[in-house]
Amino acid sequence: MTEAQKKAVKNMVPSAYRSMLMSRLNMTKPNKAKEDNLRIWKLQRWLNLNALKDKKIKIPCGKKYPGQTEPTVCRPSKVVGKTPKPLAQNLSNRQISKAVAIKQSGKRINWKDL
Repeated sequence: MTEAQKKAVKNMVPSAYRSMLMSRLNMTKPNKAKEDNLRIWKLQRWLNLNALKDKKIKIPCGKKYPGQTEPTVCRPSKVVGKTPKPLAQNLSNRQISKAVAIKQSGKRINWKDL
């Protein structure tokens, strides 16, 4: 692309289309903090708490065990960087049941209050 075309893209009204063009033309700055956070999140192993409570098996987050009817509630299983607390194995069956009930009601789970 010519410099005139790059300038035209830069002068466009901010939009998703403009962002896409700028990333394709390598006109954006890399966000190191965002990349680090994503790397840490991928290293953590997130578990389905419903399966941990009912069947005592470790199923990754995003998958349901056969016969699961309630919504999936997930927590990390190991500490990597600034891992959110509490970890999956540190929660009791009562806390997991309470978290599932809160999620079914459509509210946000506050893990500190369980």
